Amino acid sequence: MKKKKDFCQYVFVRGSLLVVFGSVIIFQSGRFGTFLGDYWLRFQAGGSAPSADYVFVTENFVRSIANVGVVLFTIGLLSLFATLIFQKYQADA
Repeated sequence: MKKKKDFCQYVFVRGSLLVVFGSVIIFQSGRFGTFLGDYWLRFQAGGSAPSADYVFVTENFVRSIANVGVVLFTIGLLSLFATLIFQKYQADA
């Protein structure tokens, strides 16, 4: 029983961290995406590119980073719910 409780605490802590990191990544995706878009622009020929290309690349970076945040957030929430359900059924048994 002690091992199961330790494992549940481990999963709960990891899930909480994933929820926090996922939400930070989601809310900061604009900043990270703009930084990566600027970095991409720096390495273009002469440090310049058409505005449409820059906007396209930056928006894709923002979307990709936000998607990573959503995945981490979702995995964290699922692990939290699974841990809570598992603990409830262990307490009932």
